Amino acid sequence: MSTIPPTPPLTRELSTSSISSSQSLPLTPSNELSCPQKLKFTPSRAATSSSKGDVQPKKKIKRNASWLTNEELEERLAPKHAKTRGKLALLPCLPLDILFEIFSHLLPADILHLSRTNKEFRRVLLHRSAASIWRSAITNVPDFPECPKDISLPAWINLAYSCHCHNCLTSGVRNVDWMLRIRLCAKCAKVCLLSEKTFDSKSKKDSIILHCVPFSDWNKSCVKYCIKKSKELFTKQLSSLKKGRTAFVENKRAEMKARQDHAKTCAAWYSLQQDLRSTELNNLRVKRREAIIAKLELLGYKDDLAYSKKKQEECVCETWVCPFYNHPAVDKPQLLTERIWLNIKGDVLKQMEKVRAARMEEERDKLVKHRIAKAHSAWSDWCRNHFTIELMPTVVDIIYWEPVRTLIWQPGNAKLDRESLTAAFSNIEAFIEQWRESQIIKVFDLASRGLGLGLPQTHTARTGLLALAATAFSCTMPDVHFRQRSMTLMQHSEDIIDDYSCMWYPEFLHHHCNSVATFTYSDLEVNKEENLLDDCRSLRVVEYLGCRRRKWSTEFLSFDDKASKAVKNILEACRMDWKTTTTAEMDASNVRLVCLKCSFGNRCDGERMFTVMTWRNAVQHGMKVHWGGANVQWQRISDEDYPSVAALESKEPGRRGVPAPICRKWLCHYCRETTEDPGEMTLERLRKHFDWRHEIDSSDIVLHRDFYVALDSPPTQPLSVKMVPRAC
Repeated sequence: MSTIPPTPPLTRELSTSSISSSQSLPLTPSNELSCPQKLKFTPSRAATSSSKGDVQPKKKIKRNASWLTNEELEERLAPKHAKTRGKLALLPCLPLDILFEIFSHLLPADILHLSRTNKEFRRVLLHRSAASIWRSAITNVPDFPECPKDISLPAWINLAYSCHCHNCLTSGVRNVDWMLRIRLCAKCAKVCLLSEKTFDSKSKKDSIILHCVPFSDWNKSCVKYCIKKSKELFTKQLSSLKKGRTAFVENKRAEMKARQDHAKTCAAWYSLQQDLRSTELNNLRVKRREAIIAKLELLGYKDDLAYSKKKQEECVCETWVCPFYNHPAVDKPQLLTERIWLNIKGDVLKQMEKVRAARMEEERDKLVKHRIAKAHSAWSDWCRNHFTIELMPTVVDIIYWEPVRTLIWQPGNAKLDRESLTAAFSNIEAFIEQWRESQIIKVFDLASRGLGLGLPQTHTARTGLLALAATAFSCTMPDVHFRQRSMTLMQHSEDIIDDYSCMWYPEFLHHHCNSVATFTYSDLEVNKEENLLDDCRSLRVVEYLGCRRRKWSTEFLSFDDKASKAVKNILEACRMDWKTTTTAEMDASNVRLVCLKCSFGNRCDGERMFTVMTWRNAVQHGMKVHWGGANVQWQRISDEDYPSVAALESKEPGRRGVPAPICRKWLCHYCRETTEDPGEMTLERLRKHFDWRHEIDSSDIVLHRDFYVALDSPPTQPLSVKMVPRAC
């Protein structure tokens, strides 16, 4: 290279310095030996002889507990092997023309990093004679932005490739501002930058600064910033000029326009480089992943890899299982070698075992859910062929019944067939009778505490006591009611439900909350079966959003003591015995009552206006208006006034301008215990349901064969009316 000046002195300097830096330090008293035991080496006889010619005897080494053992001492004093020199250690010893030829084929980032290797390379590469190296390196990068005239090539390449803060040298600063030509970390940006809001655009001086100093929307913010030092330098230059300030400002304006265009070009190039780098890294990740997949398939993990890929695409994965493609050993931009595979094989196989366990568990759950669906279908068919209005177990009770449970949770991959279920259902009637008696006992235990009655010996006697009008229950699970009511209001906006949740026999036995539960979705291992039932679509209830069927339970049933006392007061006013009067007898009677508390103790005399209501409405009135007070007294009106009351009750909705209460108490027998069960329906909607859903002529349907009364729904009550009644 003819342009390179004579270099023998510089070459000798490089060679000497490189050799001295690579060789070990000469042995001196200061670095002769570092002995933690503070050994004292005995000088030679000539050096230690005194003026009298006496020779000092060697001192014996005293051993104590703090000294090392002989083996440890020999290990410490053993000669250490010299470090092996690297293969490129002699690179600085090469002639400069050869070095320059090598460097000219490198990329700018390589030259920049090489200049920071040691002082010798830095001295060579930052010398004026090495400018051709930097220019050659730039030509190796396509479309590299042209270096501005006011910045050196090394500084320009440093801006483009060195991810360090230009103020504090913090690493990892990847955002470069090409307008300000600087990289700053978030901390230094607060100190080194100045917002445009600090300037007044109406001020002439500030207006000049805003147009002549580089401003940039730092980190794509809506406010522009400049470098404080650039602003201070400009103001210093402007104030130092006594003449030509206008030309100076115009030149700066033109420079800012050119600088802005150049910054856009640089930003586009830098964005392209980032995209190319991202593509390159992604390609490396893909190749590494494919290589690992090939090795895992040879080890028998093909199905597990397909399962992991499926979960990755569905964005669904167990919390304790890291997706295979996101594993740190897999998702890495580095080609896989045999050495790397041996290093990561243990972690990858451990991860694949977790994936396999999750896959097998999911396959097992899928099989169990299929068996549950088969058992549910068999139970629905049995119910369809054995109609009854008695209390019946839910499908979940049947699933947990031992003969069926054994079939559902049996080990192996065998599917549940109809023959096995038919054999299991052979003794189901005895199970239902036993189950029904046990549930009635549970309900009676709740009622006996409030009524003060003992436990009868027979099932019939217990059922008879539950049928008393004084036996009232309420539900403590309003969440399910809200879900059902929301859907009801969507389908029947005219049906306004504003009743106190008080139930009598047989409503509380067939109440939906006894057999319906909201989804749990718990992560606890103890609720694994519950979570499995949540995922069974066959157990979901259409009528109740976010609910499914569960085992029949009295968990949410509570004996309503206030409502029971209100009924006792009503029966006392009607001269009936609460220990024998049943709910059915009260509904069949034409009892109408007035509240004496609302009339301030005034009784019916055929002259005063009173609000007349049914006995169920009277209980609702006492619970809502008088907060279930035990001192609320009632009076029964004369039976002779019943025709007048009935006539007024039929006209009351029109007088109030509200729709008449809708009678929604019919259920489809064919949809019983199925996912398609629409719940309670009006008679008109029931007919449409049979026409559309079952393709059965609605004129041919028969009560207690095709449809039945919703036993959880109370009789429709007329609105309370105002009249002048007579006393009974």
